[in-house]
Amino acid sequence: MEDWEDVMRTNVTGPLLLLRAAIPHLLRSHGTVVAVASVSALRNGAGNAAYATSKAALLLLCRSLAVDYGRRGLRANIVCPSWVRSEMADRRMARFAAEAGPGDGGAEAAYGEATRPLPLGRPGEPREVAEAIDWLLSPAASTSTARF
Repeated sequence: MEDWEDVMRTNVTGPLLLLRAAIPHLLRSHGTVVAVASVSALRNGAGNAAYATSKAALLLLCRSLAVDYGRRGLRANIVCPSWVRSEMADRRMARFAAEAGPGDGGAEAAYGEATRPLPLGRPGEPREVAEAIDWLLSPAASTSTARF
């Protein structure tokens, strides 16, 4: 239960408190919010209940923000990437590789296995996620809200 509470505090309560404090400024400035969730918010794997639930809650929080405040000029979107090369993902892949046992190719093989079912068949790069966020924050995306 402690892990559940930690994950919820980090992925749901933290963003909620931040948004609550920022809403007045966002409304005055017709601001834009882009949150980062995960494909786990949309499709969950085994052993991932707390993380997936927290990311689904974050997705719905952003969608609610867009619906509640959109007519007042605030836009809110969410990016739901799959595996992205990062320290966190590298640690997870190392764990997967250790569970698979020696000789299974290590973390790179684990990335390959984890991303095999994905349409592109590869992990994303942080730059790719950043570029999606950059576009959602730009004037080019001025009609995009409540999207994921």
